[in-house]
Amino acid sequence: MLIKILTYISGFVRVSVTGRFVERFLNICMNRNIKVWDIKKRGSDLLHLNLTPNGFKSIPPVAYKSKTKVRIISRHGLPFVLHKHKKRKAFFIGGIVFALLIGVVTSFVWVVDVEGNEKVSAGEIMQSLEKHGLKAGSFRYGHDIADLQNRMMLEIKELSWIWVDIKGTRAIVEVKEKTPVPEIVDKNMPCNIVASADGLITEINATYGQRMVNVGDVVRKGDLLISGISNTKYDGIHYLHSLGEVKARTWHTKTTDYPLKKVDFLKTGKKISKNTINFFGFRVKLYLDGTTPYEYHEEETVVHKLHIGKNLVLPLFFERQIFYELQKEETALDVPSALKLAEAKLYGELDKELSEGSVTVNKTCKIMHEGSEHITVKAEYECIEDIGATVVITKE
Repeated sequence: MLIKILTYISGFVRVSVTGRFVERFLNICMNRNIKVWDIKKRGSDLLHLNLTPNGFKSIPPVAYKSKTKVRIISRHGLPFVLHKHKKRKAFFIGGIVFALLIGVVTSFVWVVDVEGNEKVSAGEIMQSLEKHGLKAGSFRYGHDIADLQNRMMLEIKELSWIWVDIKGTRAIVEVKEKTPVPEIVDKNMPCNIVASADGLITEINATYGQRMVNVGDVVRKGDLLISGISNTKYDGIHYLHSLGEVKARTWHTKTTDYPLKKVDFLKTGKKISKNTINFFGFRVKLYLDGTTPYEYHEEETVVHKLHIGKNLVLPLFFERQIFYELQKEETALDVPSALKLAEAKLYGELDKELSEGSVTVNKTCKIMHEGSEHITVKAEYECIEDIGATVVITKE
C-alpha cells in the first residue's frame, strides 16, 4: 500500500513497446537502471509496461538501439492530475490541507463512552480515566491499556472487570460491577434475636436458643425474642448463636396533606431554539438573548456529533436547546377525587418501605381532617413479616 501511495505521488506512464527486439529493449533498460514494472506481453513483438517520468525521458536512445517504437498509452499519478487542472491549484492545495487537518484531528480521542455501569457513576469512571491520561482531547496513541485497566481496578473497588478499546477517535470503556458478597454469619459468635419493629407475634420457630415470647404476645422494637444465653442448673451459663424465625403482625402508616386542586402543565405548541457550536471544547453561542420568554417551559437538548462512520467522531458538536412553552392549568378537586389521588401516592411510598418477604393482609386509607384547601389523609398497611434481627451478645 505504501509503495502504491508513493508511486501515485511521483506519477508514472503506461507505454506500449513494439518491434522485433522487445526483449533487447528490456535488457538495455535493466543495464541502464531504468525502472520498469507491471510488464505484460501482448504478442511476440508487443509489450505493455510502466515507467517513471524520469525513466520515460531516458527511453529514446534505448528505443533507437533496440529498433523498437515506444508510445504512451496513459498517464497516472498526482503530477499529471495537477498539470491537467493547473488552473485549480488552490482547490487541490485546499484539499491537501484539509486531508492533513483530518489526519491530525483523528489522532486524538474526542469521545469517551462508558457502558455496563449501574451503581458506579459514569462521572467517577471518567474521572479515574482522566487521572490516568485517557480523556476527550488526549492523544489516541501511546496508551498502555493493560496498565490503565489494572490501575482502575485497584482504584475503583466496586468493579470486577474493565475493558478499554480505542476505535478511531472514540474510546469505549466497558465495565462489570461486583456482585455483593452475602454476609457470612459466624455461627460461633453468640447472639440474640430481637424485634426489629413493633408487632403481634403470630409464629415463632426457635431453631437454636431459648424462646422468650409466645404466639399472641405484643412486642416493641428491641424486645428480646430468642435468647442466646443459656443458664441451667447443671451446666451453668452458656453463650449460643441464636437461630430462628419470628413472624408478627405489623402496621405501617403514612400521612400527607393533599390539596383540593390539581395542577397540570400543558404544551401550547410554541417553542424556541438556541443553538451552540462546540469546537475542540470551546462553546460558541449562536444567539444573543440567553433568557427564556416563557414563564413555564420544558427543556430538551439535542446534540448532533459530526462523525465519519461510527467510530470516527470529529471534535465538532452542534447543540440545540429547545424550550417548549407550558400553560399552567388548575382544576378543582372534590374530596373523593383528592382522596383517591392521595391514596395512590401513600400506597406507593409504603410499598417501597416494606421488607423483602413481607405479606400485606390489609390496607386502609381514610381522611383525618378536611379543610377548605386540603385534606389530611392517613394510609395504613397491616402486614405479616419476619421481625427477627440478630444482635451480637457482649459478655460485659
